[in-house]
Amino acid sequence: MLRHFQNQLNQGAKLLVLQALSAVIIALAWSLIDSPSQGVAFMIGALAVALGQFLQSVVAFTGGVRGAAPWFSRLLLGVLLKWVLVFSIMLAGMKWIAPAPFATLAGLVFSLLVIQLFNYYDAKVKRGS
Repeated sequence: MLRHFQNQLNQGAKLLVLQALSAVIIALAWSLIDSPSQGVAFMIGALAVALGQFLQSVVAFTGGVRGAAPWFSRLLLGVLLKWVLVFSIMLAGMKWIAPAPFATLAGLVFSLLVIQLFNYYDAKVKRGS
């Protein structure tokens, strides 16, 4: 079970790197196409969710093996802290978000979509010898 928790922490780190790299690439492209403020707003939205998701995985999968109730409590605490962090980052970045709210929302939705796609492809059963 401890190995499973460690694997989940590693998956959380891989997801953070994937989200950050893809957000940087899209933000740079959006900055070149439209304006730098649009790219920065996209980056704030995407990285806020990426950091929040990583915080959630760290809170949920550290603390050792315990019963179902303590683990579920850690999971719920992780979800709560994730969204508090997301909204705190967005509030702190309001100077850059205010001129480009659509880009921020696009970054937020993009990062949530990356989480779902990562989990979908990670959950596929690998068959073989």
